[in-house]
Amino acid sequence: MNSLIHTDFKKLAVILLPIRLRHSVLSVFMSVTMLPFSFIKRALKEFADQKAEELKITGQTCKLQKLLNDTFDNEQRRIRVIDSSEIDLPMVYVFPRDADNVLFVSSKDNPVLIQTRDTNTAVPTDFYVIVPKKLNLFDNVRLKALVNTYKLAAKRWLIKEQ
Repeated sequence: MNSLIHTDFKKLAVILLPIRLRHSVLSVFMSVTMLPFSFIKRALKEFADQKAEELKITGQTCKLQKLLNDTFDNEQRRIRVIDSSEIDLPMVYVFPRDADNVLFVSSKDNPVLIQTRDTNTAVPTDFYVIVPKKLNLFDNVRLKALVNTYKLAAKRWLIKEQ
């Protein structure tokens, strides 16, 4: 691969010509005929560089967070990847349907966790991707595809806006 990247096809075409045919018109013609090979070489180099960068990204939190910030919020870098155990669950007020008074659920010895409607109650999550609301991320599908590509296979996650 390295020898292909360092090959100058224009010079190669001129060098492969017999010495008696190396005049200016034929040399320029041969250089022009090598332009598609130069284009393919440049595209192959860009592809190899892109794949080398993709191989550097793993399922580690710091590298996943770096990828998301590089892709969606390169200047302020506000996207965070947080383990689900680090998020403090808010206190929940329970409103009975037939009563007007509020029932507060809290206990220091046995905490009661009530999931709100915005969380998926059927699937527990392993981590959250925290995206600021000010980011105006319209490309949610791309964000989901990036995270699903690089996360570990058994991990489940959700997007939370703050």
